[in-house]
Amino acid sequence: MSWASDLWSRLGGRRPTPFSPGDQLVCGGETWSVSAVITEQAGDREWPTVGLTRGAQTIWITVDGDDVVRYEPLAAARVGADEQLTWNGRTYAVSDRGSYTVTAVAGATEASVGDRATYLTLTNAQDAEHWISVERWEGGPTEVSTARPWRIDQILPAGRS
Repeated sequence: MSWASDLWSRLGGRRPTPFSPGDQLVCGGETWSVSAVITEQAGDREWPTVGLTRGAQTIWITVDGDDVVRYEPLAAARVGADEQLTWNGRTYAVSDRGSYTVTAVAGATEASVGDRATYLTLTNAQDAEHWISVERWEGGPTEVSTARPWRIDQILPAGRS
């Protein structure tokens, strides 16, 4: 059983976030600090989106059950009117779409409880390792990121090393 499955089962199936600002995550031998936690909900699913910093680098991850996804911004990327995007010489097209609402916030983030976003997931058949995430925040920015599976090796809660 994975650490996430074990945690969820001990919490009786509830999925409150196991992360707090100040916690440290060890991923692939690198230690990251949790700077923010945004809890998002779509239908009956709820998951944490966690801001991580290491030096000057900031990334975001989502944790949904055993699935951990790392997101890195593609600042100059723009999705065309045809909802496609070309990145690294490959064209990515929409394979999923939906919306979610922010239900809780902790730490350094511009998100607020009640914020809503729509998302697009863009994939390319020749790139099974990456996909593109497009989030359009109501009344706010559009964020484009590259996404890939990731793994959390260890969680070090704040105040304990």
